[in-house]
Amino acid sequence: MNRDPDRRGPSADRNFQAVAVSLAFALCAVSAASLWLQHRDDTRMPSRAELQPVAERIHAERQAGDWVRTLPTWFHRSREVLGDQPYLNGAPLDPLERHLVERIWYVAENQAQAEPDRSWTPEISWFLEGPRVSLGLGVVAPGPDVLWDGWSALEDARVRRGERACTTWIDDGHHCGAYNEFLFVGRAIREMDEQPRRCISANAPDRGDAWTITWSDVPRGETLRVRAGNTFDAVRALRGSDVEFSVALDGAVVLEERFDPNAIGYPMLEASVPASAEETVEVTITVRAEDHFDRFFCFRPQMTSARSI
Repeated sequence: MNRDPDRRGPSADRNFQAVAVSLAFALCAVSAASLWLQHRDDTRMPSRAELQPVAERIHAERQAGDWVRTLPTWFHRSREVLGDQPYLNGAPLDPLERHLVERIWYVAENQAQAEPDRSWTPEISWFLEGPRVSLGLGVVAPGPDVLWDGWSALEDARVRRGERACTTWIDDGHHCGAYNEFLFVGRAIREMDEQPRRCISANAPDRGDAWTITWSDVPRGETLRVRAGNTFDAVRALRGSDVEFSVALDGAVVLEERFDPNAIGYPMLEASVPASAEETVEVTITVRAEDHFDRFFCFRPQMTSARSI
């Protein structure tokens, strides 16, 4: 006699019910744990009322050259209360931002959270200390003099895509004719070394064309330094080829790098600047990829008086 393969006995039904009940309990446990973690994070962080005196003091005493650093960096309620301020993002701090900062206001859960920044702010004065929020102020030890910052001077650059000049300036970026939300050279904040960084977005253009970005009359310093790399959108993607990146001074290539599609990081590249009687130098950067798909790329060049610290 043939048995019906779809017919289950009482034992099979009980097993199925047991599995269903176990899954239901597991889902409930996960949901409860998630809600508990969210509640714990929310209640252990300072409230709006606790942050208000902090905001008032910063607003009253902030000077030109002051920046604000909220710790932990993911806690956004403090920024909602503090409002529009120049914020320092990322951990560790970006050495290419150091020249912009004279003092840092720290809004943190506790003083220990500022310890990784001691190379910038060796001495921090703490006040308005509470059980869940502390306010500190640190004077930044200066780094090498930054004579020129390509990110700040981007509007002065001449940009070409292949043989085509890109003369349209829209939303802090150079476009080739009409606005293009993906293929442009512009100031941006991108996730580079797992941190948000201010950099020049230059996703590799199609048809194997290269971006050519040229700045004339750049003050001649001792060192040209550049941070460059794939954004995390590029690393997460599967398509595209290596990104070819080069930097030239007065037409002579001084830095060349190839970035594998899976290359993670935002390395610092440095080149000595040849001595010359000329007080300025021309800086040219090129970015290209044979296969441009998903090759999201960002860089930031600077001319300094000395090597990085």
